[in-house]
Amino acid sequence: MVFADFRHPYGRARLSVAARGHRRPGGRGALGACALLPSALFAVALALQCAAPRLASAGESDARGDIRTSGETLRGQATTDQDSYAKTHALEVGAGFDFSSGDYGSSPATDVYYAPLLIAYEYGAWRAELTVPYLSIDGPSDAVSAGPPGARQQQPLPPQPEPESDVTSESSSGIGDVLIGLRYGVEALWNYGWFVDVTGTAKVPTADEDDGLGTGEFDFLLELDVAKTLGRWTPLLGVGYRFTGKTDVFDTVNAQGVVTSEVDLRDTLFGSAGVQFSATPHLVAGAIYEYRQSIARGSSDPQEIFSYLYYDIDGSWAATLYGIAGLSQGSPDYGVGTVLTYRFDL
Repeated sequence: MVFADFRHPYGRARLSVAARGHRRPGGRGALGACALLPSALFAVALALQCAAPRLASAGESDARGDIRTSGETLRGQATTDQDSYAKTHALEVGAGFDFSSGDYGSSPATDVYYAPLLIAYEYGAWRAELTVPYLSIDGPSDAVSAGPPGARQQQPLPPQPEPESDVTSESSSGIGDVLIGLRYGVEALWNYGWFVDVTGTAKVPTADEDDGLGTGEFDFLLELDVAKTLGRWTPLLGVGYRFTGKTDVFDTVNAQGVVTSEVDLRDTLFGSAGVQFSATPHLVAGAIYEYRQSIARGSSDPQEIFSYLYYDIDGSWAATLYGIAGLSQGSPDYGVGTVLTYRFDL
């Protein structure tokens, strides 16, 4: 069985802490550029994000965190900036398109189309997001979407699988699982060039499990993302834990009503590490390595490289292009996507 885990509406990955909403009072993008999804939000929303996740800066001094050489000046600036953050709030809307394809160690290949709509509200260090995706899966009849975050994950075939020629392909489409996320950025660190986000996300089972578009269960995710500005470069690090809703809807039952095989879903860890580069005050490029435990025991853990370009068009409109290269049988062979967002300062 093949499981499809989709990421934040800003694309398929948590692009970075900055990409998902931190702003300095006079400029857009605290780090000078980032998420989703969304990865995910390669936002999120998740997450994400990343998601769901802002990448542009108002200038090179913003990208470097506006660090002062004098400790006294820095402390004074931090107080002023945090007061300004507290008074800043904005509404953001966006739409994206994500395509991925892979055989996950078997055939035929599975193609996934994921088109999320996003609405987010940001107030100071807080950001709340709602993502409603449309999902289409074209592949083996046992392909299933397991919801974000992650990449496509393959459940091992039974010990005596059907001949390859007997494997059938089907197409399913409809509304995917809705994502609700809440993130907090540790604002006391912003003026020191550090950006730390804590994000909680709930996957609401709105997708039809009978059509293989979801598991029919709630999932909950907790993530910690850290970034540090070093001139134009920004190293990125993320770690998280997924609480997976358990279900027996995908177990195989014979004509006598006896369960012949079980799909054992489990809670999992995931993490990422990468770097992004602020080429100009409006253009950012980045690459991230992502690792996730498979939600199905015995399956190959997803590993992939996610690369992206983010362009801040005019301070309100922003566009992201991304690509993914799978490194294991638990990931798609490749994927591409784009996200367009518009931000209203309130």
